[in-house]
Amino acid sequence: MERTFSKAQLLTMNKDPTYGYNWILNIQNIGETQQAILYPTGNASTNGKFYVAIPSTNVLTQADKKKWNMF
Repeated sequence: MERTFSKAQLLTMNKDPTYGYNWILNIQNIGETQQAILYPTGNASTNGKFYVAIPSTNVLTQADKKKWNMF
């Protein structure tokens, strides 16, 4: 089972200098009480790879994978 994160945890991780800044995408679409799973994307910057937060209740579709450039 994948590890899940709350929106508050995602926001904290997204601004922690240990991990980098603004490397988690789609946080704004996670509800305050929802849990999310982080998935790697095919996008990166000089600071590292980008990840996308998807609600844990969602099932990934081919459209999601294409939208977020997932492998």
